[in-house]
Amino acid sequence: MVAGAEFGYDVPSVAKNLQVLSDIFLRLIKTIIAPLLFSDIGSRYCSHANIKQIGRMGWKSLLYFEIVSTLALFIGLLAINIGKAGVGVVLPTNPASPTISDIKAQTTSEFLLHIFPENIAKAIFEGQILQIVIFSIIFGIAVAMLKDKYRLPMLRFSESLAENNVQIYKYCNVLCSSCSLCSNCLYSGHMGA
Repeated sequence: MVAGAEFGYDVPSVAKNLQVLSDIFLRLIKTIIAPLLFSDIGSRYCSHANIKQIGRMGWKSLLYFEIVSTLALFIGLLAINIGKAGVGVVLPTNPASPTISDIKAQTTSEFLLHIFPENIAKAIFEGQILQIVIFSIIFGIAVAMLKDKYRLPMLRFSESLAENNVQIYKYCNVLCSSCSLCSNCLYSGHMGA
């Protein structure tokens, strides 16, 4: 990052053109998120024929998530209170930015409706990760409830999709191995701008 910032500061005209590489890298990362979630979550739920086992696994996962998240929040609060981060910082006022009172708060019903996708293709297009996860869970549970005659082809499909994702990851891994180059391009592009 330091090398990228220095490069952007020293040669800003070249650095602006390298911004394209970082944008390509970020787009490829965003591209693999939806297939990853669908295939991994869907195939995990499809592979269990016992719905009670899925329920127990879900409650344990939720409990683990809540405990770890709460612990992380307390560690963060402790670090902020000890380190006094942000004390003495005076932010300039920007008249173009909306104030908090101008932003309309979501109602409970809007919040709940936002969790469930109205269309899975739209959720993927808009990058609505939570909606993709919810659809994947519902899909996996529905497939798990099917008779073996119908469940096994869907399970093979989900596993094939997961295996296909491994191949996609291999290609993205080539790009990720040049991650330092891409992050350097990102910072040099910002410094050059």
